[in-house]
Order: sequence, then C-alpha cells, then structure tokens
Amino acid sequence: MQTKNNTTNDVEWVWHPALFEQDSKLLNPAEGSSLELNEAVLKLRARSSVARSELNPEVFDKLSRRRFLIPKECALVATHGLLKSAQPVVEVECAQHSTPWGLIGAGVWQNPDPDLAVHDVLAGLRRGLQRSLAIVTSANSWNWNEMSTSETYPCRVVDHGNLIVDSRIDTAQDIASRLLAATRTVGAQGHNPVVIGGDHSIAYPVISAQRERWKQLVVVHLDAHADARPIPHGQQTADCGNFVTWCLADEPDLPWLTLGVRGYDPEFSMPSPLTAKHVSFIKASDLGSKQCFDEIEQHCQGRPVHLSIDIDVLDPVFAPEVAYPAIGGADPDIIKEIINRIRSSGTIVGVDFTEVCGPMTRRNLAAMHAIDMLTHILTPKRTIS
Repeated sequence: MQTKNNTTNDVEWVWHPALFEQDSKLLNPAEGSSLELNEAVLKLRARSSVARSELNPEVFDKLSRRRFLIPKECALVATHGLLKSAQPVVEVECAQHSTPWGLIGAGVWQNPDPDLAVHDVLAGLRRGLQRSLAIVTSANSWNWNEMSTSETYPCRVVDHGNLIVDSRIDTAQDIASRLLAATRTVGAQGHNPVVIGGDHSIAYPVISAQRERWKQLVVVHLDAHADARPIPHGQQTADCGNFVTWCLADEPDLPWLTLGVRGYDPEFSMPSPLTAKHVSFIKASDLGSKQCFDEIEQHCQGRPVHLSIDIDVLDPVFAPEVAYPAIGGADPDIIKEIINRIRSSGTIVGVDFTEVCGPMTRRNLAAMHAIDMLTHILTPKRTIS
C-alpha cells in the first residue's frame, strides 16, 4: 500500500544554481557550503545532470546532503538558496538500517502578533530536541516511566538546516515555493521530512511535496481548529487558517482526518464542501474513545501517514504559549496514545509541527510538550525481549 510515485533513483539531479568556482573550490555562498574541486568533482561537474544510481552511495550522500546536487525540479527556486545550516545541529545515528528523518527548521510566521515573541522559537526547539534525543537514544538510560533500563531507541535524524527566508524581499508565495522545493529535496534523498515551524501555513507546501512522493498518502491533522476557511480572492498561498482548504483544492481525493477540534468557527459550517470529499473530524471531547481509535485505524490502514500537528491541540493548561488557545483541549498522554495508534495502523512518513510561541524560557510549557511529542514520534520504542 505504501506506493510512491517514483523511487529516489528516478530523480534527475543537477548542480545547485547558486554554485560557482573559486580558488579550487566549489562555493555556495547562499547556503554557506564549499567543496574541494578535485578531479572526480570536476569530471562530474562537466555533466548537466546525473541519476542517483550512477553515483557511489557515499559520493551521492555527500553531494546531496549538502545540496551541491539538488533535484532538477527544484533548481528554479533555489537561486538564492534553500536551506542553511543552523545551531544547534540535531543529528542522531543509532539505527543504521532505518529510514532517516530529515529535519527542516521553518520559522515562518505570517503577520505574527508582537506579543507572541516568535523570533527565538526555532532555536529554542532545536536546543530542546537535541537534548531530548541525546538522552532517549543513549544506551542504558533509566526510564522512570517504566521503571527499567531501556535499550537504545532506534532513530536516525539528519539535520538539513533552516529554511532561508529574507523578510525584506520574500513574499509568502516565495517562501512557500522554497519550502516545497526543500521538502522535495529531502524526500528525494530518501529521508522522511520533519518540519518544525513557524505557523501552520508551512503545512501546505510540506504536504504538497509529500503527496507527490506517496501515492497512497493520508493526513492526520491534530489541531484545535479546522484550518479550513475559504480562500480569499487573490490569495497566492495558504495561511495558517486555510491551509487545509488549499491542500484539498489541489488534491480533492486526499484522505484527511482532523483530531481535536473545538470551540467556535464563524467561517465554517456543516455540511461543508470538505466533508463531501475525504475529510473527517473528531472533536476534542471524543479523543481517546473507542470510536476515535477505530476511525484512526480505518483511516490509516497500512498506508503512509503524514502527521500535521498544531500544539494548540493540547489544552491551554498544558500549552498556554500558542497563538490561538482554546479551552477544552487534549491531555498530552492522549495525544501520545493517538500517535501510537497511528504508528500501529500505518507508517508515519513525515511530520510538520507548528505554532509554539515564545518567550522561549525554561518555563515554556508548549515548547516542552512539543519537544516531548516530537521525541515520541522520532523514537518508536524497540521491543525488549
């Protein structure tokens, strides 16, 4: 059932358009990378394109991970760079034969309220995730939750850096196109994207790239809000309140399950055009019920699953630092159990995680729960005999 449109070997790879040669080096100033121009690189450089199958795996890994080579379809929007290395680097290698998670930071906010203090959110999430993964994936850590010593959790994370954004000249459409290309590039390397934001508008380009890669993709969307408002006349790309509408306008047959909705939405009514497609909703008050878990199992049923998570799916008691808090939300343990049910029913092939707001202090509960949930997703527990 987990059928791809094409394999990563079918992708045509070209040289990054921002590259130039100087002093026996190949430089990409837009992304801050360089490569020695040895004889092998010069020979390859003479070619306009190359297939992955034509290269030694180690050579391909080096050239693609640092984006000297990128998919041909992404070259047009990569002139000013796609991604740039960020600190701290979040990388884990303790499961050599598993599919790597490809981490992308996308601190994109469309017109944020100044009170949300979003400027340092991405760096804070990176720091927390780095610490959490280091602990969970270390050998013989004591697990107080299970009162036992755990084996190393299987996990591979490759950090692709943060999305390049120039607020002086970039439009929302520019940023969305760049994130689409970045997600395509990560997927073409064989990595499952994990994109941390930012507001929920980032889900539209990420899910668009995922749908291209996986024919049988389904989406599970955890959120306090449906994010399915109408598309205003003239809008060029999704915002955080209508990214679902944009996704389904492009892909009307994309199966979609939204979990955790509650409160009031003045721009949505039932029945909706969305419900005539392949969209289902489960209220926050029904999360954890048998009906909820049965619907998750039926929705995922052995298929590739993209998780799209807004941290405000949690009740404000647990996650007050969000843009649009809504009373009556979920408990973190219920969300973890939902993730477990998704994992047991289907295969999680990508994640976007959004809407954590600042300030990024040690008391930011939304950030703490976001890091805990991401760690839970990225480190499926190994059965210990």
